[in-house]
Amino acid sequence: MLREVFSDKEVEDILAAAKRDDVKAQLTKNTEHAWKDLGAFGAPWFWVSDGRGKSEPFFGSDRWGYIWEFLGLPFEHVKLLTTKSKL
Repeated sequence: MLREVFSDKEVEDILAAAKRDDVKAQLTKNTEHAWKDLGAFGAPWFWVSDGRGKSEPFFGSDRWGYIWEFLGLPFEHVKLLTTKSKL
């Protein structure tokens, strides 16, 4: 999957960095900050800041509409299309 987005060299660098102690320590630090200081309790969990300095947490992959609304971005909600259901 990484190779669909990154070059072979970039993938090698990412995988090598994942084994380094300083990178592991930073991941632990970031995780503890999200959990202890910001209230994260699961994934996906987003801490979103708007251009006015206001920040809000969002939890769950179904929260994109709420995030876009918070940021003042135009969007369309998901629409169900009419089909001939076999149910």
